[in-house]
Amino acid sequence: MELKFDPENPQYEHITTLEQANNALDKLEKMKVVGVDIEATGLDPYMATLLTVQIGNDKMSYIFNARELDLSKIERFKNFLENKKIIKLLQNGKFDYKFI
Repeated sequence: MELKFDPENPQYEHITTLEQANNALDKLEKMKVVGVDIEATGLDPYMATLLTVQIGNDKMSYIFNARELDLSKIERFKNFLENKKIIKLLQNGKFDYKFI
C-alpha cells in the first residue's frame, strides 16, 4: 500500500475565522470521503472542552479551532457533518460524536 500522505511535509490549514471555515467547507463539501477526528481537554463531553475538529483526506487536513470558532453556530459546518452523501471515517466515532 502506498502512503499518499507525506509525514515529513503535512498539508493542513489551521481554521480560526469564519471566512477560513467557509473556504475550507467549499473544498470539503466536494469530497466523497473524509476523515474526522477531535481533540479535547478530557474524556467527558460534559466536563471537557472541545479544542479542535480535524477534517480531511489523504491530501489535505483542515483543523477547525473550536476555541476560536463557535462551531455550533456555524450552520454550514453542522450541515456538512450531517450530509449523508459524504462518508465520514472516524477512529473513535462514539467518543467524537458526543463532543461534536
